Amino acid sequence: MAKNVALFFDGTWQVPDMDLEDGDTNTNVSRLYQAVADNPMAEGGTVKRYYHGVGSDLHWYDRLVAGATGLGLSEILVEAYVELVELLRPDDRLFLFGFSRGAYTARSLSGMLHTSGLLHPEHRQLAGRAYALYRDRRRGPQSAEARRFASRYAWVPEIHMIGVWDTVGSLGIPLRSFAAFNRRRFEFHDTRLSPLVRHAYQALAIDEHRKAFAPTLWSPQTTTSTLEQVWFPGAHSNVGGGYRDRVLSDVSLDWMMGRACEQGLPLLPDSRPLLGSPPREDDIVDSYQRFLSRLYRLISPRRYLRRIGFASFGNETLHPSVATRRIALPGYRPANPIHPRLAATPPSTSTPTAPE
Repeated sequence: MAKNVALFFDGTWQVPDMDLEDGDTNTNVSRLYQAVADNPMAEGGTVKRYYHGVGSDLHWYDRLVAGATGLGLSEILVEAYVELVELLRPDDRLFLFGFSRGAYTARSLSGMLHTSGLLHPEHRQLAGRAYALYRDRRRGPQSAEARRFASRYAWVPEIHMIGVWDTVGSLGIPLRSFAAFNRRRFEFHDTRLSPLVRHAYQALAIDEHRKAFAPTLWSPQTTTSTLEQVWFPGAHSNVGGGYRDRVLSDVSLDWMMGRACEQGLPLLPDSRPLLGSPPREDDIVDSYQRFLSRLYRLISPRRYLRRIGFASFGNETLHPSVATRRIALPGYRPANPIHPRLAATPPSTSTPTAPE
């Protein structure tokens, strides 16, 4: 009996907010997870799994180290892979969702499936070997060893949809001692758009100015996938969620929910957010100013401006809420470098051709 299998990966230090009396600080990953109808016994039903963010269950010092170095990401990746071995069958549809480093994890899982395949349940004990094969960047999915491993012990699943909010390309805070550690430990992760993916969607934050949070866009040379990468007003967590003020994050959540519904992932009734609140000048959080109790300015003295529309074959667009905000707030004029093709056309959610 075919089913949907949906995995949700939250951002660094993120866990579900169960006490809503002081406001809902759940990220969009957590809120989408809660909105997905979980009925695994029905035909076309859904099995869903949620993974806490890196460092979420540690002592404060260990949380800081995990946040700075990305420690725990690989463990979450392997845990999800092993769970997929038990859950996913060839006729099922696989959905992957993530925010921030959780988006990085979701995309890494896609890369691991491309390299090593998904083990048959009777070979589940080889998960460590599948991970080691993925870690070895000298051997890609087309290597003889990878093909031999996949044909003998695994099968190659299709990823029906991957939906992410603001994939963070840097795995840590930009301190030089940590940067070298991060490169050695994590540079093997493959977050490119895998040919296994049929539908790929990414929501991106225009107004995030921390260089450590530079986004990782998909930039495939060729793809048979549906690919949309859409820019929204707001900082990193204005778009991915996690602030009590959800006016901005609701917009990108509703957009992602719409894409998930289009691809056959059923949601609970009345689970989509109510939109329509007018833009406010104070609803975009100055994450650059607030990060690390303002110490971040000493580490990175200049605001980072994200480049919009320059990913080769990235299918980038501006969400209509950008135009709405410009009209309502004449002072909203982000200084981001923007490709002339996007700057000269009205914002839309249609899929454009690649920038030249």
